[in-house]
Amino acid sequence: MTLQTLEDTILSAQYQVNFNEYAAGVITKGNVPTDSGYIMSLFEFFVDLSLVGFNFYKDCNLELILIVFGSFLSKSSSSFNYVNNMSYVILEMYTDANSDIAQLNS
Repeated sequence: MTLQTLEDTILSAQYQVNFNEYAAGVITKGNVPTDSGYIMSLFEFFVDLSLVGFNFYKDCNLELILIVFGSFLSKSSSSFNYVNNMSYVILEMYTDANSDIAQLNS
């Protein structure tokens, strides 16, 4: 990891750190900016910073887990989509003995 990557991450995320830029971005999407939304935006910024800083993108799947949890907290449609996809994978495991997931289970 280079310091340039870390610097680029910090400088490109001003919309998450500055409340006025955060509020303008939320309003352009047709939503109402709230304090809790801003706090979650700050939390997401620090998560991104730690992912880049500790170079988790290459070492483990923590990034994917954090993205899923972030989606769960920000959008109920994302959590429904995830649960729906997992349900179909589990159903396929029990109904199709030749599926990839069933082969992993045996």
